[in-house]
Parts: sequence; structure tokens; C-alpha cells
Amino acid sequence: MKTSHYLKLACLVPVFYGLSVLYMPAKAIAAQFLLEWSWRQNMMSEQKDQAPWFWADTTPIAKLSYQKQQVSWIVLAGLNDRNLAFGPSWQQDSAKPNRFGNTIIAAHNDSHFAVLEEAKIGDTLTLQNNSGLSLDYQIAEIEIVDENYNGWNQVTDDTRLTLFTCYPFELAAQDNQQRLMITAVLI
Repeated sequence: MKTSHYLKLACLVPVFYGLSVLYMPAKAIAAQFLLEWSWRQNMMSEQKDQAPWFWADTTPIAKLSYQKQQVSWIVLAGLNDRNLAFGPSWQQDSAKPNRFGNTIIAAHNDSHFAVLEEAKIGDTLTLQNNSGLSLDYQIAEIEIVDENYNGWNQVTDDTRLTLFTCYPFELAAQDNQQRLMITAVLI
């Protein structure tokens, strides 16, 4: 190959790098469109198991809205790395959305939960479960905790919502050793 061909190929490296940086946010945005479609299908059906894409092994379980930021997300059943790549995910051993207890939802801080960096005590969140019940929650507590902290999984004697994401927001995911934990109580 001539040197000019190598130079042309070398010029493509920044393009491919730039595209790879955009991959996760683009995947998250595209997934939300498919999740929104699946959510609507599930809400119109007696069965609540319409997968967002044919290979998905999860289904939408809730829709979370943050009024102050005018944003909403479809929440997937099952908190694991695979689901987190597509959207906020509900921890299955926590309370089901809008049921008595502590409902735990997590998402990445560089995509879906990036807006939580601006969250303030008193802000309102709305959670709609897949039965159509919508309840409002008010942020009561915002904490920064160690990544090994497990108090977020506490059993409660009320109906609450716990959101968490990596912290601080400026660091790459592998460097985050803290978590932003937001507790919102039913109002």
C-alpha cells in the first residue's frame, strides 16, 4: 500500500473514535423510542410483556417523569448492566413501582440520569406503573455515598422511590467510586 493510502486510513481514526464516543448516548436515545413504543403497546394490552425489541429479555415496568427537567424515561424490569445500557432499570428485589415499600431505580449518569446533577430537594417526580397508576413523589434527600454503600436497599414503612447513579458526573464510569442517591417520598 502506498503511503498516501496509510495517511487516508490514519485520517479515519479520529472519525471512528468520535463515532465510538457517541455510541452509548445514541444507543440510549434510540432505545427510548423503542421502549416508548413498547410501553404504549403494554398499556393498551391486558398482557404486560411486550418486549421493546425481538431479542429483549426485559419489558417496560414503569414510566418515570421529572417535571422540572421536562423529561421522562421508560424503566426496564431488572437492574443489570445489559438493561442499564438501554435505560433506567428497576431493582427486582425492591418494591414494585407505586407499591408500598422502597422502589429502587438506577441509570447511567452520562445518559438518562445526567439531569439528576441539577436535582434539588422539593423537586417532583411522577412514576406511572404498568397498570396505569401514576403517583407523585417529592425529593426529600440527596446524598453522595460510597459505591459499596448498601443502605439504599433499606426496607421502609412507607411508599418511596430511590434513584441512584454514578457520581461525580464528570468522571468516566470506571473511575466513579461514589453514587448519587436520591430519596423521594410519596406526596
